[in-house]
Amino acid sequence: MGRAILPSSATGIILGAVCFITGRRSTAGIRAITVTVDATSAEVGEYTYSWVRYEGVTYYGKEAASLLMSN
Repeated sequence: MGRAILPSSATGIILGAVCFITGRRSTAGIRAITVTVDATSAEVGEYTYSWVRYEGVTYYGKEAASLLMSN
């Protein structure tokens, strides 16, 4: 079987291929996959991120998204 080489960063469009390859992780040598989800605004982010913990304080909703996007 050929060796799969994937980009270190990709849009969600390649996620299906990555999930297929991870089913063969023992032959492909894949140990972990990280999926990053970004939001375009705090209004979108409040539905994407459940909570944010920053400096020991937990924030929720739009406030959490706004804090995350500003740091």
